[in-house]
Amino acid sequence: MSKSIIEKTITAASKMYFKIEEKEEELKVTSAQIRAEIKDLRKSMRKRLDMVNKKAETLSVECLAVYNYDREIVTVIRQDTGEIVEDRPMKDNERQQELPFNPGGANAGSKAEGAA
Repeated sequence: MSKSIIEKTITAASKMYFKIEEKEEELKVTSAQIRAEIKDLRKSMRKRLDMVNKKAETLSVECLAVYNYDREIVTVIRQDTGEIVEDRPMKDNERQQELPFNPGGANAGSKAEGAA
C-alpha cells in the first residue's frame, strides 16, 4: 500500500470517527427529546384513563359560596356557568354571622357624649 493511499485512508477514517462522535451526540439529544415526549404522553394517557375509570373529569373552576342564614344552607355556584355545584347544610362554624362594625360612625361617641 502506497504512502498516499495510507494518508487518504487515515484522513477518511479520521473524518468518519468525528462523524460517528457527532451522530452519537445527536442520538443522545434526540433520545432525551423522545423520552420527554413519551413521558408527557404517558402522563396524558394516565389522566384520560383515570377519567374513564372514575367516569368523571376533574377541573379547577372558580366558585362562589352563597350563605343563606335564614335557611341555614350554603349554595356553591360555578362562576363560569352559574351551575349549582353543591347545596348543603351550614357547618357549625359557618352559622356565626359577622357583626356590623362601624368605627368612627354615627354611634361611635354616643356614650361619651351622654356621660358629660
